[in-house]
Amino acid sequence: MFTTREFEPGMRVEVRPDSSCWQRGLRRGRVVKVGNRFVYVWFDENPDDVYRVAPHVLRPLLGLERWVRVIPETRGRRQ
Repeated sequence: MFTTREFEPGMRVEVRPDSSCWQRGLRRGRVVKVGNRFVYVWFDENPDDVYRVAPHVLRPLLGLERWVRVIPETRGRRQ
């Protein structure tokens, strides 16, 4: 099980297959922010929203490029 200490902004992650995010079609994304209890992820499948996800649901993707800072695009965002 992972905690928030293993994640940092810009890191690529994927969700575990037994999670509700996986069942909604959200598979892989980038960490936008790391809080004390949750990790905020911008998923590739739904770039309009940032999701708050428990760290035990996520797995880091190793061997892929890591971004120093991630700023989601604002086009098409609901206001």
